[in-house]
Amino acid sequence: AWIVQRTDVPFKRILSLLPFLGLTQPGEVRAIGLTFLFSPQIGSVNTWFMHIFHVTFPLFNIYSNNGLIFAHSIGGLPFAYLSMSAPIRGIDPILEESSRLTGGSLRMSMFHVTLPLLKPALIGTYLAMLPIGMANFDYPFIFGQAASAGVNTLATSIYNAITDSSPPDYNTAGALSLIYVLIAAVV
Repeated sequence: AWIVQRTDVPFKRILSLLPFLGLTQPGEVRAIGLTFLFSPQIGSVNTWFMHIFHVTFPLFNIYSNNGLIFAHSIGGLPFAYLSMSAPIRGIDPILEESSRLTGGSLRMSMFHVTLPLLKPALIGTYLAMLPIGMANFDYPFIFGQAASAGVNTLATSIYNAITDSSPPDYNTAGALSLIYVLIAAVV
């Protein structure tokens, strides 16, 4: 958001519209796309990596904790961009220019002017994204439930409590969902 709002990057108009594309796809579709890119066996990126460098191991495994973190990060980008672009636009550019004119480097201006002004928006965006990320079911179910991953999150634990036993264990699922209620109340 900062690059699009504050710099003269080429194709600024197109870059400002790209995050909206992420909102048009369901999480399952994005997960399937990430599988076709980063699966250790069939992923295009991993296949190209193994072919180009003549190695037998994949570059990146989407069926791991790191893969889940990557998928959540990519999935949360549109919301984070939308949450942060308005506050960045709202900062008067004269403040940053004044810092640069008085001898401050770009890095100093970023850490001493821009980020302190954006701190409330950054904290608000983080607090809004935290329960969204914790409640996400698509990526942990598709990537984490794979036999090679074995990653279990709160959302998949609730799902497994209901579907893995007969009769469904609603007591465990209800107790686990209270954690979501507590998180939402705190946030």
